[in-house]
Amino acid sequence: MQFLNYLFSYLSNIRLHGINRCLVLSILYAGHITQPFFFTRTNKQTQIQAGPLYDTVRVLLKTVPHIDQHTDQHADQHVVLISTTGECLQVCDTNGKKVIKAPTIDIQVKKGILYVNGKKNRQSKLHITSLSGHICIDGKSYDGYLSCMQQHNELLIINEVPLEEYICSVLHTESWPGWPLEVNKVFAITSRTYVISMMMQAQKAERLYHVHNSNRHQTYQGVHDKKILKDAVKQTEGIILTHDNKPIIAMFDSCCGGVIPAHIHDVEFNHAPYLARTYPCTHCKRCWIYNWQVTLTADELHERLQRQVKKLKPIHGLHVTKRDKAGLVQQVLVSNGRKKVHLDGKQLYSCLKEIKSFCYTIEKEKDTFTLSGRGYGHHLGLCQWGAREMVRDGWDYRRILKFYYPGTKCTRCA
Repeated sequence: MQFLNYLFSYLSNIRLHGINRCLVLSILYAGHITQPFFFTRTNKQTQIQAGPLYDTVRVLLKTVPHIDQHTDQHADQHVVLISTTGECLQVCDTNGKKVIKAPTIDIQVKKGILYVNGKKNRQSKLHITSLSGHICIDGKSYDGYLSCMQQHNELLIINEVPLEEYICSVLHTESWPGWPLEVNKVFAITSRTYVISMMMQAQKAERLYHVHNSNRHQTYQGVHDKKILKDAVKQTEGIILTHDNKPIIAMFDSCCGGVIPAHIHDVEFNHAPYLARTYPCTHCKRCWIYNWQVTLTADELHERLQRQVKKLKPIHGLHVTKRDKAGLVQQVLVSNGRKKVHLDGKQLYSCLKEIKSFCYTIEKEKDTFTLSGRGYGHHLGLCQWGAREMVRDGWDYRRILKFYYPGTKCTRCA
């Protein structure tokens, strides 16, 4: 766990594009899995026998507080409205007994009791299916069905959706618009690897759901009509990345900036050797996202840094004083006359939202400071824009994954 604890701390201040920070943190802890897969040998390849447990993903769409005597005046904010693109919805209890059938349904909890379309229901859990079309909630349409259940003082709305349909939906938000089929195959496999890890973790923790529909895990916005994404999922169906017969920590960022991951300071790669790539990615160098620059006045910098340094006086200087072997900023020196303050790279990063990575230089001209950097993200794992350029150069998805995650295998879930 020491490796994961370090990375949790390292990534706590990371802002990502294409994959969010919280998702990465979840991947890290999902990667610390002791539960083994079962394997069978075929003439073609090794297969993971995941079984029916991993066929359906339980996605937490939203939580709704209970209504009590103190919240009745805002009761409309505690009602879940559900509709369908088809003709009718059906609500059943845990025994499969029909509770109600209607084109639209509203659900709320008052003083611990479920109400469906205004009528009391003594069940603690309900299943909602659309007899035709898709289920709709908050303006989005979803495959599968909904489970509504109480936990503590909240009503949980969980979408239970087939794994591959979930991955197809995730690609719509985690991929980049207009990118080709082959690179979307890469993203499909990394996203599938991640959610399988989350499902295993949820099973061990006896959690009611596998993933959140938010940047805490993977952003999931229901059905879409993007054929290229559906083809990418279909053509990689069931394939995940494994190392030592376990799903890997399938980290990725938008652009690695050519940083060599194995040189990043203080990361104990022995727990995830496939992240310790010893050679640079040079493919993303051709992309517009590779370089970034931000210029701030001394006053603007002073205003931002006051969040980290109390009673900070006007700033005269800002210098990088320490880097790791990978070239990532570890420490900066803030000076204002005689007083000097040392900040670590994470502290400055958290104050300046315009910083895209930890690989940058600082230059001062008169009363302005210019930060010029490379990369967009945390520099570990798959580089999205590098993968895009690899496809342009004729690489296939298997070769790309092997490049970014050395020592891993593409393994198909049976």
